Amino acid sequence: MNDIKLKPSEKATLLVLYKVCKGSLKCHVPIEAIQAKFKKHERHVPVKALRILARLGLVVRHPTKGGVTYQLTRIGKEYVETQLREFL
Repeated sequence: MNDIKLKPSEKATLLVLYKVCKGSLKCHVPIEAIQAKFKKHERHVPVKALRILARLGLVVRHPTKGGVTYQLTRIGKEYVETQLREFL
């Protein structure tokens, strides 16, 4: 788990997804809900970060009729929780 190296923007995006979903693995969130948690001039950050996180298997991308939603995976949840434990 500790061998995954993420940039600060990717860590922030993963943490925002974790907080928006309240740690649930069954929650699907549109990108607009994630962008809303960033400041206006930083709302472009999650777009690229979510693509990278999906490639690493930390989030799942769900194309839907209305747009794209993202879901936290078990590995992503464990990563966030270990980072939070190390921080505290």
